[in-house]
Amino acid sequence: YYWAYEYKIKQHQFGFNLFTDYYITKRFFVSARPEIFYQRLTWEVYNDRGRPQNIKEDDFIPAVVLGIGMSFGPVMLSLNYDIVQDDWTPYGDSVFVSVGVRF
Repeated sequence: YYWAYEYKIKQHQFGFNLFTDYYITKRFFVSARPEIFYQRLTWEVYNDRGRPQNIKEDDFIPAVVLGIGMSFGPVMLSLNYDIVQDDWTPYGDSVFVSVGVRF
C-alpha cells in the first residue's frame, strides 16, 4: 500500500441495448430501454516514491432507462430516467432529455 499523491483515471465504456416505444396516442409515447455496459477503468497512481502504478478494473454496468415523450413528425423528444442507478451509470442520477430522428 502506498499513499497516492497524484492520480489519473481513464474510463472506457461500450454497451448494448434493446428498446421499445409504445405510442399512447399518435403523438405521445412511453419507452423502455434495458442496457448493459462494459467498463474498463485504469487508475494511474503515482506513489510517494514518484513511481506510477496502473490499477485496472473491469465491470459490467446495468441500466434500465424509462422515458416519456412526444413525437413531432420524424423528430422525437423525451424525458428519461435510469431506474437502476448503478454507481458508474453514464446517465447520472437525474432526469435527462433525449432528441431523436426516425428514418
